[in-house]
Amino acid sequence: MRLSLCLCVFVVDDSLEMDPNRVAGAATIPRMQAMFPILIHSGFYKVLRESPAAFRARVQKTLLRLRDGHWGGGTRVKRLAGVRQAVFEARVDAADRRLFTAVRAACSEDPERLTTHLQIWDVVHHDEVTQRARRNLVPEAEFLDFEAMEECEIVEPPPHPAAEFEEVCAGGAEPLLHFLIPADGFESRAGEGIHGGVRWYLASAFMLAEESEFQRLMDRAEGEL
Repeated sequence: MRLSLCLCVFVVDDSLEMDPNRVAGAATIPRMQAMFPILIHSGFYKVLRESPAAFRARVQKTLLRLRDGHWGGGTRVKRLAGVRQAVFEARVDAADRRLFTAVRAACSEDPERLTTHLQIWDVVHHDEVTQRARRNLVPEAEFLDFEAMEECEIVEPPPHPAAEFEEVCAGGAEPLLHFLIPADGFESRAGEGIHGGVRWYLASAFMLAEESEFQRLMDRAEGEL
């Protein structure tokens, strides 16, 4: 069984959350309750803005499914050589896959509390998932090219997506299996996981809104997040 997990951590700046009211003519959109808040970086946002509407719609649909915990239908988890945490791959369509990781970061509504966030790194052709031919590869994403040690398809989020292998396995065998099915009573000790040079933005409400509004605001957005 091939399995492979990986996770990278960097700085999240909730104060720089994309604000739909900064977009000309944007309507106020109520925030939806999310199982997993979504984090994106500016390179990915730029690619999304410049992509055809049909592609953006498919990407947004996948984002919503990941946010709400609907991970069936083509989501895989991997363990990568030399990486302490998991990397996930979600099917966008027949050709493209979304690469993301999970990290514990401060809750936007309660900064004293850490919650699991999903970091969206890239969308790549499925034949290039393990290659460097990516749409917006940032230097900090080099870990995505590490050798996959194990991988498997999953239908729902693991109990602790941001946990490290050594936490769930304690140096034992089959770390990915223990990651997916941790021991009874397991609680991750992982702290704040955002470090390094990538600035992460909490995906604002308009990115997760009804599709027509999402497309309209993406078309009218200007420049950076």
